[in-house]
Amino acid sequence: MKKLKALSIVAPACERIISGQKKLEIRSWRPEHLPLCDLVIVQNTQFLHKDGDEQIGTAMAIIDIVAVHTWR
Repeated sequence: MKKLKALSIVAPACERIISGQKKLEIRSWRPEHLPLCDLVIVQNTQFLHKDGDEQIGTAMAIIDIVAVHTWR
């Protein structure tokens, strides 16, 4: 079984990303290597603020991150 990395996104932003309505996701981290392929977007109902925070979410899509840009 292949293990995939996941990105937690709070509803309804996850659905907006998938539908193409939301084209920008701001994060405090950058992927170590690009492209970051086969990343699972997991929809949650609450923010996971720190390491160890957990919530069972719903896998909504598998995406590739091909570029990142500095937020200004």
